[in-house]
Amino acid sequence: MADEQGRIFMSEKVIKDNKDWARPALEKEILTRLRGTKMIWMPVIPGEEAVRIYSYTNSLRVNNTIFMPTYYDRKYAYTQPLKARDDAGAAVYEGLGFKVVKVFAFDAIQFGGAVHCITREVPCLPWF
Repeated sequence: MADEQGRIFMSEKVIKDNKDWARPALEKEILTRLRGTKMIWMPVIPGEEAVRIYSYTNSLRVNNTIFMPTYYDRKYAYTQPLKARDDAGAAVYEGLGFKVVKVFAFDAIQFGGAVHCITREVPCLPWF
């Protein structure tokens, strides 16, 4: 994900997947290829190693609001280990001045997508 300021949001999994690269060189390569100005690394969440899309970069940005997928819900005890990661992901966005709206996506991610994937095909309708 990227924004109009050229910030590139990626999961730290990219660093783990590119062990042959020194982090500064990897950042420079990504920024050059994507014409970005700054890397924003999002925390890796458990299970992301198995399912690449399972991350906080699968968000939707609307103006200064980020609709961020979360994987913790107090109603479901099995999601408790993900609470700290959800909070860390939200803190990254909030630290950049975004309002964060958390969208529970634990179930949706099991089928291969979260907030960005679900909303990316919403058409621009001329009558709205």
